[in-house]
Amino acid sequence: MQCEEGKFHQNSEYCRVDFQPLKKEHGGPSLGRILLLLFITNGTSGRFDVGDLVRLDEDGKCVCGRNSGMVLSATEGRFVNVTLTCAGRLVTSRELDIT
Repeated sequence: MQCEEGKFHQNSEYCRVDFQPLKKEHGGPSLGRILLLLFITNGTSGRFDVGDLVRLDEDGKCVCGRNSGMVLSATEGRFVNVTLTCAGRLVTSRELDIT
């Protein structure tokens, strides 16, 4: 969920977020995919690849005070929407929007 400071926070009470960094030449290790492990009320859980590319916050903390779990500085778009430069570098939707 996004806080008033514009950062995105894991809701640790209801899910676990696993981060899979991209290779360095594509923006990793701070840019990567997220997988969600949802805690379902009947004691089961499910792991989902939601297809989002996200950027980890460099500090891992936020002035809003919500520092439990992963803190993200931005969502970069969907993995299926990336494109590549002529040199083969990955370009996210967010990168295209801000240039």
